[in-house]
Amino acid sequence: MPDRSMNILEKRDLIVSLNTKGLIDSISEAETILEKTLQEELDFRSKNGDYLPGRSEDCQAVKKRLNELAMQAPKNSEGKKMTVEETKVWLEKQRTDDKELSEAIQKQKMAEFVSGDFCIKIEMGRSKLNDLRAILALRAAQITFFAGDVRTILPLEAEIKEGAQH
Repeated sequence: MPDRSMNILEKRDLIVSLNTKGLIDSISEAETILEKTLQEELDFRSKNGDYLPGRSEDCQAVKKRLNELAMQAPKNSEGKKMTVEETKVWLEKQRTDDKELSEAIQKQKMAEFVSGDFCIKIEMGRSKLNDLRAILALRAAQITFFAGDVRTILPLEAEIKEGAQH
């Protein structure tokens, strides 16, 4: 017995079961979440720009405080101006001793953490959005396939056998 084609109601039920509307709603939601996260990151960077460091260096707020402290560096044990090396060592110690510098360093660390968290959220949001769009493309192909009647373009097994006998 040859396979039969699906009738229009069976096709409709199958296409409805793919829940394409729900998928489109999920894409819209993911786009909204990603846009919100990008806006929050921009707002965060705007408000905390002084505490966001460059690559492998201190942020502007920490550099500013270090420069202020360098100008206030005490004299060495001989009563002379400290050497560059002595000043470096003294400034390094100030990272924990100087309250204002210590607070700036803590804010810098928090800003780096939050910035990294935003990067992760944005990357995950983009990935989710790409995945949802790929699923939508698959669903569109499935709908196109099910909307057509494959049996009208492919010969039935019986037709093939009948053609071979002639």
